[in-house]
Amino acid sequence: MFQVIRDSKNLSFKKRKYLFKIIKEKAISYGIIKGDSKFLSIAAASILAKVFRNEPMFETDILHPKYNWKRNVGYPTKEHIAAIQELGVTDLHRRSFGICKL
Repeated sequence: MFQVIRDSKNLSFKKRKYLFKIIKEKAISYGIIKGDSKFLSIAAASILAKVFRNEPMFETDILHPKYNWKRNVGYPTKEHIAAIQELGVTDLHRRSFGICKL
């Protein structure tokens, strides 16, 4: 398992979700720190953080499917920006960010 934990950005969603369960069961504690390509513990924490952050996006996608949050997980993709321009921002959008600013 530890050979595949290097940089969480290079893992597929499915692999990250699988590792999330294992890491969470075995970890003493976890947090978010930079440096996941250098240290195993940081790489594991990064996987936990990404899955923890992305899970609510899948639930949000059910409420607002036209924003495609299950795919972009809140990042400003071209598709997501186009949805904001067409439909406006929701209460869930961060109003201090770029296109969502009031």
